[in-house]
Amino acid sequence: QRISSYELLLDSLNLAVVFMDGHGRVQHANLAARNHLQASEGLSFADGRMRVSTSDSTTRELQQAIRRVAGRSRASELESLPLMMKSGIPAVAYILPLDVPGRTKQPGANVNVALVLQTAQNARAPVQALASLYGLTDAESRVFTHISQGNNRSQTAMELNIADSTVKTHLQHIFEKTGMTSQSELTQCFTSLATPVRSAS
Repeated sequence: QRISSYELLLDSLNLAVVFMDGHGRVQHANLAARNHLQASEGLSFADGRMRVSTSDSTTRELQQAIRRVAGRSRASELESLPLMMKSGIPAVAYILPLDVPGRTKQPGANVNVALVLQTAQNARAPVQALASLYGLTDAESRVFTHISQGNNRSQTAMELNIADSTVKTHLQHIFEKTGMTSQSELTQCFTSLATPVRSAS
């Protein structure tokens, strides 16, 4: 079976990424997710759907969040759910909408949402996963990060040593690909993804 470059890119991420349809049925999981699911450390797989290994009530919350997010069309409309791994390590499951107008769908993919699992052991914000899911280029990812951290266009242009018009073009592409419409929305999305993982008590 031929592996697409997109799947290889997802497999290169050290964050678990799972694609699901609007009913929470798993369609694809990257390598980190498959390893995690096999270990049943925090998330597991039963009857074709994602479960939280440590809590039935959190499983219900997860399934409700998946259904809500499946009807959204902006990356900033993600939801997050604190989890506790069996080992006691805190984690967060980010559920992101994939039915974004400008997002390029992969051939044969019947996916509406992506779940990205971030643990305290991997405290780096999953911005790289967002960039991969929405097809942002490296240059667009850099602009996204700078703008999201509160820089304006001219500051971003100066820090990245590019023209203001180039930043503007990258922003237009980011908006098209993610469904977001403003720099403040980019900041909101980045802040949601960059929140440190804390105990899910």
